[in-house]
Amino acid sequence: MKTWRTTKLVILAALVCLVLAPAASAQIRPLTEPLGKLGPIDTPDAVTNPDGHGFPLWVADSTGVQLDLVPGFGDPVIPGNAFSEATGFGAEAFFYSAESLMDLPSGGKALLVLAIEAAYGAEDPQDGDQFLFARVRIRIDAPSIGEYKVYHPWSLTPEVFTVATVDDRNINSTHDWGGFGPLCPTQLSCFAEGVSQSPGFERILIDPKPWVFLIADGFDNNPDAVGDGGAPTIVTGGAANGHLNVFRIEGPNIGGPGVDFIETGLFTVFGHRLGGAAITPPGPPEAALTDTVTITRARLKNNAVEVRATSDNGFAMTAELYAGATLVGSANLGSNGRGNISFTATPDTVKVHSTSNNPAILGGSATATITN
Repeated sequence: MKTWRTTKLVILAALVCLVLAPAASAQIRPLTEPLGKLGPIDTPDAVTNPDGHGFPLWVADSTGVQLDLVPGFGDPVIPGNAFSEATGFGAEAFFYSAESLMDLPSGGKALLVLAIEAAYGAEDPQDGDQFLFARVRIRIDAPSIGEYKVYHPWSLTPEVFTVATVDDRNINSTHDWGGFGPLCPTQLSCFAEGVSQSPGFERILIDPKPWVFLIADGFDNNPDAVGDGGAPTIVTGGAANGHLNVFRIEGPNIGGPGVDFIETGLFTVFGHRLGGAAITPPGPPEAALTDTVTITRARLKNNAVEVRATSDNGFAMTAELYAGATLVGSANLGSNGRGNISFTATPDTVKVHSTSNNPAILGGSATATITN
């Protein structure tokens, strides 16, 4: 079963080889320009530091924001695994995550995940198997064949995808970059002194994606967190570093028939500031409400179909005409739900669906028989 949320890391042998092998110079930023800094390793010690996790104590981005690992934002403890029980999390945990999820007018979804993660190579928590990496994940149910461009806060240029078939998740890209082997022969000599105090984890600092921590609305001056993983909000942080603070897709019909772009500025953000007070992870999200679409008129009129519809929440609507199962015409109705739609063959039904601009309310749809 496919899932749209962040899933447990599965590290294939090929990926391990990639991140541990020397990277080609064309793929990485100059070693003199690290993206951020790493704190000292939280070294486990049965006497002095029994809950040490073996990862850096903190990760900082280029703006100086320092985030640490806290139990509760990651996989649950694995019972019987002494190391997992001591550290307070399972196979992976997050220094940082920002997710944006859009409902598409086609009925599909689009997901963007930006994360700094701590994991174990074998997914079995053991000291010595720690793996620190950055992630950019893009999953889209593209509605048409053709070229799609994705803009997001961790890329100065769009990510380009070519879609050859219309299918669920026909754009499915995960870029992970990191490692658990020392990057430099002399460990710290490749960075300015103090940039990396965690030998073996430096690769994250030359990620080809210029990551920076986005900050949820209302958390700019919060001493404890940059986001608590709660409801999606607008964000700050990306634009100040030359990035967009949005998740934007450009491509054929992505925003509905004839509409070639869609975007959102809403992200669910989590990150605990170093030294901050404990924050409580949010409970399971409440089920989203669904918009109600009502078709009040669908009739043939002057070689077109006159459509009138309403959305309980005033969302923009799109109408599609069908002759049997064949799509023979479509048009955007806007939020007023009115349109006269031409067709290529005489239709018998019309489907109207709304596009939500509220993360707590899903779009709705309705179907009606066309009358004379």
